Amino acid sequence: GKRSSCSWVWISERRESSRKHAKDRRAAAVA
Repeated sequence: GKRSSCSWVWISERRESSRKHAKDRRAAAVA
């Protein structure tokens, strides 16, 4: 139970960070 929830947090964190990276990359491409 604990481990699976921790992995879910890790996955969501990675997803959020990748989304942020994509946004930054897009902004850099526009600029």
